[in-house]
Formats: sequence, C-alpha cells, structure tokens
Amino acid sequence: MAMTIVLGVMSLWIYERQDDGYQRAVHGKLTDRLNDLADVKLDVSASAEVRARQLVAGDTGAIQVYDRGGRLLASSVVLRGAHVVSPARAAAASIVRQRFRTHTSIKSHRDVEVLVTRAANSDLVVANVESEVSSHEALERLAVQLLFGAVVAVLLGSLLAFSLARAALRPVELLRTEAQRYGRGGDDVVLEVPPTRDEIARLAATLNELLGRMHEATVHERQFVAEAGHELRTPIATVLAELELSLEVDDQDPAHAATLRSLHEEVSHLATLADQLLRLSTGGRVDAVETLEVGAITTWRVDRARTQHDSCTFDMSDAPDAFVEADPNRIAQALDNLLDNAVVHGGHHVQVRIEQDDQRVEVHVLDDGVGITPADAARAFERFSRSDEARSRRGSGLGLAIVQSIVLSYGGDCGIHPRTDGQAGTDAWISLPLRPASAG
Repeated sequence: MAMTIVLGVMSLWIYERQDDGYQRAVHGKLTDRLNDLADVKLDVSASAEVRARQLVAGDTGAIQVYDRGGRLLASSVVLRGAHVVSPARAAAASIVRQRFRTHTSIKSHRDVEVLVTRAANSDLVVANVESEVSSHEALERLAVQLLFGAVVAVLLGSLLAFSLARAALRPVELLRTEAQRYGRGGDDVVLEVPPTRDEIARLAATLNELLGRMHEATVHERQFVAEAGHELRTPIATVLAELELSLEVDDQDPAHAATLRSLHEEVSHLATLADQLLRLSTGGRVDAVETLEVGAITTWRVDRARTQHDSCTFDMSDAPDAFVEADPNRIAQALDNLLDNAVVHGGHHVQVRIEQDDQRVEVHVLDDGVGITPADAARAFERFSRSDEARSRRGSGLGLAIVQSIVLSYGGDCGIHPRTDGQAGTDAWISLPLRPASAG
C-alpha cells in the first residue's frame, strides 16, 4: 500500500513537471515568432488588409491579424475558418500583451495557446497561435507509460517483498515443521539452530531447551508406567492364579463361590489394565520392522475378532495390494484395539474397509452404534479418556491411546469421527505410509 502511494505521488510529480515543460516550450515558440514578426518590413502607405497579408506571408506558423476593433484582416491557411480572438481581446491586446488558451473548430489546432500583441510600428494586432495537440498527445502517452510502469513496479515490488518475506520466514517454517513432528510423537526432535545469531536462532535455542525438558519428562513418565506395570503384573498374576484354583474346588458355598467369581473378574480387569500400561509405555518404540501386507494382517485380526465376539458380525471389503514397513505384532495390537472398540461402543455389525492412495493406506473400522459426538472425538485418543456413555461399562480408556502411540511411531496417523456414508455409527481409522516400492 505504501509503495503504491509513493509511486502515485512520483508519477503525478513527473506528469506535472512534464506538462509545465511543454507549456514553457509552447510559450517560447510563440515569443520567438513574435520577435521574428517584428523584423517584417511593412508598407506603411498600404491599407490595413495589405499590411496584414504581409505579416501573414512573413510567418511560417499560424497567425491571425486583426485591427484594433477586433475585425479579422488576414489569417494563415491552417486557421482559415476560425476566429481565435474576440474583439474585446483584440482591443485589449493593442495596449497590453494577452496570453490565453482556447479551442477552435480546426482539428489540427483544436487546443491552442494564443499570444496576442500589437505589431511593431503598426496599429495592427497579431494573434500568434501554437497548437497543443501534440503536447496533449505526448502527455497522454506519458500518463499511459507511467500507469503501466507503476503497475509493473507494484507487481515486481510485491513479488520481491513476497520472496524476501518467504526467505525470512523459511527458518520459522522449519522450526514449525520440526515442532509438529514432536507433537505427532517424535519426542527426540532437536530443532536446527540457524547460524544467523538473530531472533530466530535464539527462538530455536529456547525451543530446544523446552523440547529437551519435555523429552526428559516423557522418558520419566514412560519409566514410571513401565515400572508400575511390571510391579503390578506379578502380584496380580499370583492372586489371579489362586482365585482360579479356588474356583475349581467342588462343593463350595454358593455365596462364597459368587464372591470368588466377582474377585476373579475384578483382578482380571486389573491384569488387563497393567498389561495396557506396559503396552502404552512401549507404544512409541520402533522395534525390528518387516514388510507387511495390510490386507493380510487385517484379515487375520478380523478373524480373531469373529472368534472372540460371536454376538457381532464382521464384514471386510476387498483389500488392495498395499504394503507397509512395521512390526506385525504392534500393527496387530492397534487393529485389535480398533475392533474391540467398535464391538464395545457400537451395535452388532462391524465393517472393515481398506483404502489406498499414492502415498498412504488407511484401515477404517465402522460400527453401527449411536455414533460419537464431536466433543468425545476430540479427546478420544487421550489416555484414560472415556465418554459419558461408556463410563457405565468396564474399560481403562487406554485402547485408542495405544493405537495412536503405535501408528505415530511408524509415521502414521489416526482419527475417529461419525460415519459419513449416511448410516449411524462411528468410523475409527489408522493411516500408514506405503512402502516406497509399492508407492510407485
């Protein structure tokens, strides 16, 4: 905006200066021609008309000769048919030189500047006329050139400003990209500090300190969760085994047996929670990977779900030939959690679809339940997060958090939202990058 104003002011100044220069040039021509007419020898004994024609013949430009009363006596060829000076101006010019601009009906002299004065040693009034058509045309061309130049300058200036701003913000974009990696599970991210020693470099150094402290906190958290899981597993397994032995005793009191079964159920839930805590603590670790066919491993886990949840039906669409690099056990664990989540929170029918593009493959698990609300979807992958509807059922709230931890460790992504195919229910999905060879 500022550059546009500056260019506009400069263009106006150039235009005004050029216009003033043209006016000075026209006035100079008129003055020179009047001086030349002063040298014309007139026959003082001749009539006014004859002397007027002598003045016209002695000039190469455009003039008209009047008497003091304003009567036109002679005119140059280019001005014939035009009456440039009024009688009042002619009478005034016989006393004081007159200079003015006017219009004529002659195309080549439509806009003219007129210098009127009394001829030397004569009672005749001479109107010296200079056309301004060429000056106006030159000014019009100048205005077009200035406008075109201003537009080009604004475009080039905008392009240059955009390039400079982009170059200046490139380090900021790099910092943002690296920081985004941390937000997606890359807890070992170290931002590159540019060698400029400016505000960007200091910002990168400060962010590295912050990321370092956050990484330490994450490591401590994982260690605590892993240690807690290990410490819980052994006593829980012992209690669970003793309860199972107690339940095998015959001829138990019914009330006593019911209590044992209730305890067994509660301890089994604790065992599941401890196991999930251990899985969550190692979910971001990338073990040895191998090439997996997504369709095959998904079919394997769907078959497992069919055997475990006989009250629910599972349908799987035809799978494309998509391959990823990952640990099969971890991917199987993520798929199991998605399928279990669909069974627990959905209805009685689960659909599994596999979609693929040039870079990624997605596995969608769709149920026919009541669907998930936007508020619940926003926090579905948080640890220990459970919807209000799910609080009446058993569960740890760690299943989807484990899914997210696993897929992020392989550069993938995950999400959950209401179904978009017009049916009631929820669509939970994971996305993984294709193996480079298969991506082509």
